[in-house]
Amino acid sequence: MYRRGILLVVLFALSLGMATTVAAEEGHVWPHYQVDDYYRGPGHYFSWVKLALIYLIFLAWVKSTDWIHQDAHRVRQRPQLWVSLVVGSFAAALVGFWLLTWFGTGMSLLVLAYAAPAVAYVLVRNRHVEEEDRVFTPDHLREWFHERLVAWGLSQRREKKRRERPSVVFQARCGANQAANEAISRGARTMAGYATTAALFGDLIAQRGEAVMMDLETDTVPVRYLVDGLWHEVPARTPGEVIPIVEMVQALTTGDPTGQKAAARGNFDLDMKGRSYVVQLTQQNKGGVRHVILKLDDPETRFNTLEDLGMHPKMAEQVRERLAEPGHFVLISGLPGGGLSATMDVVTLSIDRIRRDCAVFEPDDRFEREIDTTSVHRYVSERSPAELVAEVIRTWPDVLVMRELKDGQTARLVCKQAREERLVVGAIAAKSAAEALLRVLMLKVPANEFAEVVSLVLHQRLIRRLCEECKQAYEPGAELIQQLGLPPERVKTLFRPPESPSKVCTRCGGTGYYGRVALFEMLVVDDAVRELLTTKPSLDGLHLLARQKKMHRIRDFGAVMIARGETSVDELARILK
Repeated sequence: MYRRGILLVVLFALSLGMATTVAAEEGHVWPHYQVDDYYRGPGHYFSWVKLALIYLIFLAWVKSTDWIHQDAHRVRQRPQLWVSLVVGSFAAALVGFWLLTWFGTGMSLLVLAYAAPAVAYVLVRNRHVEEEDRVFTPDHLREWFHERLVAWGLSQRREKKRRERPSVVFQARCGANQAANEAISRGARTMAGYATTAALFGDLIAQRGEAVMMDLETDTVPVRYLVDGLWHEVPARTPGEVIPIVEMVQALTTGDPTGQKAAARGNFDLDMKGRSYVVQLTQQNKGGVRHVILKLDDPETRFNTLEDLGMHPKMAEQVRERLAEPGHFVLISGLPGGGLSATMDVVTLSIDRIRRDCAVFEPDDRFEREIDTTSVHRYVSERSPAELVAEVIRTWPDVLVMRELKDGQTARLVCKQAREERLVVGAIAAKSAAEALLRVLMLKVPANEFAEVVSLVLHQRLIRRLCEECKQAYEPGAELIQQLGLPPERVKTLFRPPESPSKVCTRCGGTGYYGRVALFEMLVVDDAVRELLTTKPSLDGLHLLARQKKMHRIRDFGAVMIARGETSVDELARILK
């Protein structure tokens, strides 16, 4: 390359010298240039001040364009779009500037083309980042000027007071292997919503939250935390704050950092201060509003035994006895979202899974706890699992666990398996143990077939415990004590959450409750219950029979907790609705 350049220079010099020699030999004399009478002035028609001003604007535009390009990559704000907009608008204005004859008009056009895209970018990117990362705000400009003074030696460097962010690490689970999950996680860490998402989960965990719900497609995004089974309102956010969170969560659940893939459901891991969680994403569209729910699953707070749930040891022993025998149908019931999944987990853990092959069936739209030494079979939630159950029973499992009894075909099939000396555990939504029996019959299961195999019905509800730090004592009326069925000579004081506290309790966060426990009622199915099911099944009849059998109801266990000062009357009334 250099040799070619030198050769061209040499050839040009030789040709110039040869032309001069030829001209000298021919005695050629250049003709005199005829000057016309038009006066052209003294010269100096370029305005160096104006040229310098244009040059300075050009340098400022180059600098700002380079910053927009780098910053857009850092905060994931579509760098190609913004750079194209900034370059295209300034290039068009520059051409227009040279075509216009009025300097003031052309300069105004140039400044507008330089400033307008830059200001638009700053406004957009500031809505997608944390407050302390925003630019051209009073705090940012104050800090910038201070840095200039430090650089010029006119001030001393001071420590930046930045808000402490929770040390949260996200790990994808959707990749084909561990290397793919690491790559997805690294990509998510470069997204604009990473810090905001980490702060959201840090706050959720600090407030003992189990899930967070955000409703998009509105001017302001309502945010709610699920604490101890109840949704609590927290300060709303703007769409500009929430959308980057959703985009980053989708990147972790789909592996697509561009956000072009939308996952209705997915999960990923979260680690905060050495404690691991599993985050479950669920998205729903109802009435034109997009509901985004992020649920935390904390392995350290999982229940492992029936006693951990709050079941009396004597009752727990009766449940284990039925689970140890083949040929039984054990029915578990509860309200949706009221801890039924946790009860099913603990019941499954109570089964001897070492000596017995246990097959678990669950819908694919739910994220259930993974239990060792069980074979999990997932089916499409909109379809009946009967075909899948029929296929699996050909492998002769000893135990069938149905996390959801949803249709008669499946219910009849598992009843048949119980008659063939297999243990069947099934879950169904109901308000009481007696109602759970009727719910199965409503699936068009023959009463005689079901009554023959069902042996135990367990119904549970979760109740909140009063916070020991801030609960308030009061003297109840005699009528209230009578309604609860408590002995008035022994119960003189009850407890409730504080009314109009002077300060917010640091333990419970002002809710008045801390943690939950399950209340159970157990109906043992004997010949009298089977006869009622096959002859004249009714809810009133089953309730009457249960009282005759002296079955303890959830209300009775709740009253005992109230007498002990563990919960309140209002809380018991809430869960019994």
